[in-house]
Amino acid sequence: MTTRRTLLGLGGLGLFGGLMTACGGGGGGSGSGMLPPFPVPMPTPSPAPAPAPASGWRMPDEGDAHRAVWMAFAARESIWTAEMRQPVFQALARIANAISVYEPVKMLVNPADVSTARQLCGSNVHLIEHAIDDLWMRDTGCVFVRNARGERAAVNFNFNGWGNQQAHARDATVAARMAELTGVPLLRSSLVMEGGGIEVDGQGTAIITESCVLNNNRNPGVSKADAEAELKRMLGLDKIIWLPGIAGRDITDGHTDFYARFLKPGVVVAALDTDPKSYDHAVTHRHLELLTGATDRARAPPADRHAEDAEPGAPHLCAQGVRGRLRQLLPHRQGGVHARVRRRRGRQRGPRGTGRAPAQPPDRAAGHRRHRRGRRRHPLHDATGTGVMPRPLP
Repeated sequence: MTTRRTLLGLGGLGLFGGLMTACGGGGGGSGSGMLPPFPVPMPTPSPAPAPAPASGWRMPDEGDAHRAVWMAFAARESIWTAEMRQPVFQALARIANAISVYEPVKMLVNPADVSTARQLCGSNVHLIEHAIDDLWMRDTGCVFVRNARGERAAVNFNFNGWGNQQAHARDATVAARMAELTGVPLLRSSLVMEGGGIEVDGQGTAIITESCVLNNNRNPGVSKADAEAELKRMLGLDKIIWLPGIAGRDITDGHTDFYARFLKPGVVVAALDTDPKSYDHAVTHRHLELLTGATDRARAPPADRHAEDAEPGAPHLCAQGVRGRLRQLLPHRQGGVHARVRRRRGRQRGPRGTGRAPAQPPDRAAGHRRHRRGRRRHPLHDATGTGVMPRPLP
């Protein structure tokens, strides 16, 4: 059974080919001198003045241009065990070194682990001392947003250890620290959630699981209407597609990024479990029904669904009818495909990020999502091939 620890190692070894290339001799040696020179901008510690109200914040698409990738270098024995510490550190360094060939990497590091990080990470990885509990920056970090005036801000969704299931006193400070280092105002939401619990297309449509956001261990007493109003206010959303998910089966309570992801506006890749004995069997089939019948903010209806030729028991089944089309759309992306929601002819938009690069390229939080205990899966990567499930930052 593949665990989150094993998958982290697979990611660091360059799973899915061209999406993330491992370097550094398997991650065991020093990264200095291994990579071509790449200037890493220093963070700006002084926060910028808050913009005027009614700024029209919007969460960008993950494929938009960005300034950096954020990561966390952490492997506490109480979470990962003593024997896993070094392999985890090596995997994180391999990921950071691979990304830093193409863009800056900002790595939060516990003070006690700085010397280890310096030995494993290349000179292009900028290490920032900050006390942290775990490495899942996609969940613990802030979500960056921007507005039409080019202003940026950081949204703090009040991380509480996936519903108080893990110690998180240090990780609860990460979002504010990122805003401080980036020099943008911090916007505190009334909701408790994680970055892995929301998926957006950058144009006003989001996919969210009820099992996570509407869970009493995060937002007791909050209705779906209340959550929608707050998410629309903080992230500039116009349309939210709700998936049921499953609570209590993993530490995330069914994050969206396991079940569905946007490839571009109107196109969704979704997980499908074909094992009738699996607890995810019924819910993933229900998700397909909801997604193929959903519309985005432009109210474009779905055109087709592909789930033929599936591989029994595989966590990410591969539909032969979609694979070729996906490779045309995203030549550097590989992985299983279960369903596609497509726009009507004449309303298709170009590939993610085309013609939509912001005036000020955003940062991006490194997407080390928390892999679920007891699930077999492969990580899906962002369309740019620059990180593992990164969260877009303005």
